[in-house]
Amino acid sequence: MTTQTMRLFRFSACVPPQWSTTAADYLHQLEEGNAVSFYKAVMDPLIWNALLHILRNSGLGHAWDKNSDCSCMSRAEIETVYRIENTRLWHRYKARLAAMRQDHAASKVSVVSADLDLDGCGNFLGGYQWTLDCGKALAMDLR
Repeated sequence: MTTQTMRLFRFSACVPPQWSTTAADYLHQLEEGNAVSFYKAVMDPLIWNALLHILRNSGLGHAWDKNSDCSCMSRAEIETVYRIENTRLWHRYKARLAAMRQDHAASKVSVVSADLDLDGCGNFLGGYQWTLDCGKALAMDLR
């Protein structure tokens, strides 16, 4: 038996606000066995410039060395940039983040931010963290 009454409801996927996938697609993505990711073209010139700078200038600190295999990266160009919107992965990240914070609190561990200067020269990755985070940075205690 049905009441023939339609009710409106509001759906919140709890994903970064910059994501552009529709609510219907989020629901489809959450279905069991559906591991679809949505690839969204990124047109933001700040992101493009940051990626281009990293590609052309990092190379473990020797991209400038013309005798190095990495020197070819100084001429790198970008054709397209995509943001992957995967609700399951995002929620898995958020759940793991919450679990780690609980473990830290239970163990009375104080965690501080670490530099992302993995390239060893120029702080290219760390310098662009706030540009490349697409509005939702990694948690400060996990960076």
